[in-house]
Amino acid sequence: MTDTGAYTDVVFGLFRLLDYRFSPRIADVGGTRYWRADPTADYGALNGVARHRINTRPIAAHWDAMLRLAGSLKLGVVQATSIMRTLQISDRPTKLAQAVAEFGRIGKTIHCLTYIDSDLPTLSPHSLLSLSGNFFASPLWRSLPLEARVDYWAGEKERDESES
Repeated sequence: MTDTGAYTDVVFGLFRLLDYRFSPRIADVGGTRYWRADPTADYGALNGVARHRINTRPIAAHWDAMLRLAGSLKLGVVQATSIMRTLQISDRPTKLAQAVAEFGRIGKTIHCLTYIDSDLPTLSPHSLLSLSGNFFASPLWRSLPLEARVDYWAGEKERDESES
């Protein structure tokens, strides 16, 4: 499979179904399509940017299958590589893959808008690579005040306890 926009949208969709955040480095964020669910909604300054509409019909039609897919991944019943192969038939996405891709466009749009709005582009390329790799071993993490790191870990521990 080639790394086309639809392939990336499927990956965003699978991550979103699993309640994970897929945060890749996007080479040409300026050329990215931005999506909206409601064509009549007022997105303010984003009205001119979010011109493409998410087709919610396939998501609704395949929602149960999408949840079963996510459950199979979460429980380790099937590996992600197997799912990606299954979702493509002769370089054509299945109907389920199209639904996951539509769902993934939500996450992709949020990711790109967050990236554009953040201060990350002002960091050095090395810091950006550290963020996408092992953030906790990065100079950026070590440069945070100790209080900020302790607050982060306390929040993570609290979140883990609430999920148990």
